[in-house]
Amino acid sequence: MSKRSGKSVNERLQDALIPEEEQPYPLPENWVWVRLKGVVRFYSGSGFPKEYQEQQGHPIPFFKVGSLKHVDDYRYLLEPPDTIDEAVRQKIKAGIVPKGTIVFAKIGEAIKLNRRAYIPKDSCIDNNLMGFHSIETLLDNDFLYLWSVKTDFYPLAQATTVPSIRKSSFEMMEFPLPPLDEQRRIAAKVEGLLGKIDQAKQLVEEAQAAHGLRRAAILDKAFRGELTKKWREDHLQAGTGTEWLQQLKNTRSEMYERQCQEAKEKRERKPKELYKRELPELEEYSSILDTLPKEWAISNVDFLAHVTKLAGFEYTKYIQLEDTGEVPVVRAQNIRMGRFVEKNIKYISKQTSDLLERSQLHGHELLMTFIGAGTGDVCLAPSGRRWHLAPNVAKITVHGMSPAYLCYFLQSPVGQRYLKEKMKATAQQSLSMETIRETIVHVPPPEEQQEIVAILDVLLKKVDEEHAALTAIDIERIEQSLLSKAFRGELGTP
Repeated sequence: MSKRSGKSVNERLQDALIPEEEQPYPLPENWVWVRLKGVVRFYSGSGFPKEYQEQQGHPIPFFKVGSLKHVDDYRYLLEPPDTIDEAVRQKIKAGIVPKGTIVFAKIGEAIKLNRRAYIPKDSCIDNNLMGFHSIETLLDNDFLYLWSVKTDFYPLAQATTVPSIRKSSFEMMEFPLPPLDEQRRIAAKVEGLLGKIDQAKQLVEEAQAAHGLRRAAILDKAFRGELTKKWREDHLQAGTGTEWLQQLKNTRSEMYERQCQEAKEKRERKPKELYKRELPELEEYSSILDTLPKEWAISNVDFLAHVTKLAGFEYTKYIQLEDTGEVPVVRAQNIRMGRFVEKNIKYISKQTSDLLERSQLHGHELLMTFIGAGTGDVCLAPSGRRWHLAPNVAKITVHGMSPAYLCYFLQSPVGQRYLKEKMKATAQQSLSMETIRETIVHVPPPEEQQEIVAILDVLLKKVDEEHAALTAIDIERIEQSLLSKAFRGELGTP
């Protein structure tokens, strides 16, 4: 007999049977739908006064919601930082929750986490947790646990200031109940398959971590000249980076003088000088040359490109982001290392974009996040239509050098190190425009720059495709599909 209800176990089960018209979906012939209350014992927690918390050495563990973050390989809660003795337990009127009880968070945003765990020994729990354990003659506890993993409890939460699940709501949940022997068979089979899924998940995670390392290793070799060593031996007449930089300087000077002369003849204002005509003084970095091929030189972003951003007054005075519009806007969330992510796009009007010509994007620029999460991430601007800068993103317009070469360089370990050496040590990481401009760049002759880009295009495409294939594997979905089949009786016979 059940002490709480005065009914036998079988009577409780009969009372909990769900009429056919209320059943969620058809089950195998020897299965039945029941309310959870017919097959489970429930355990509520109690308040835990602060004066008894964080005490060790007592015989009774006291678990709280935070304990759900700390679980061993067998899904048992790890020993908590809180223990009490029998006198305290009786004083605070805390009930004993038996070993093997499954607990979950029943209050607040923690419900959304849907964490489940077994109690490792007879214990107490606080009133933000709820426990439930199978009635062993009707229900296998491991089968019950797997059902709880499959099932989202959050919809049970009452819509109050602090969402919480009431025991009365939990008791009325529908449960698909097979015969006890079949429960054990299904639980064992699912556990075996979940073990293989966990192994697959670990392999995917390891492969994804390796992707970053492989990509970094390839980029590192590229900008130390290792990937083009044979190419240099076959192209001894390709010139040097120093010669190319001097030629670029001369070309700019000639171009700018011609523009000034044309403006003078038209009686127009002298044109703005976007690109530097003098090579930077970089003697303090001369030791870098000892680590590079003898044909290479060094320069900085300030000489190779024009760096700008959307000024604060422009943003506050003109920019109003909309969900639809004429000109899409690039925000920091759209920039990832080496790739542009076109989602959650906001827009501004063409009139506003026309007014702020300096911050327009036309598809040949580099974009770099300079504040917040992802600081230092860089990618090529999207092409095919006009875009516009939003705050937190720098625009790097390259002149003379291939934008793809500079983009790859700034993604590389050495490029990132140069970039972040002078990063502001504040609570929120950030890069100033001046810091970006001062970033050192390794400069091979132009033909070798093109060769490096061509090699990286091939090698990184292969690495990224492998990564994309792994990312596309939805392990969580596979796991949920397995559990769903288990509780529909679709796993087949042993």
